[in-house]
Amino acid sequence: MPVLDAVRALLMPVLAGLAVSTLCAVVLWR
Repeated sequence: MPVLDAVRALLMPVLAGLAVSTLCAVVLWR
């Protein structure tokens, strides 16, 4: 489905950003 592809394309950078932010927060809090 094109809709699922569009949603996936939009969510991938968001999830990547959250993952990076989480890793940075963990490193900074140590």
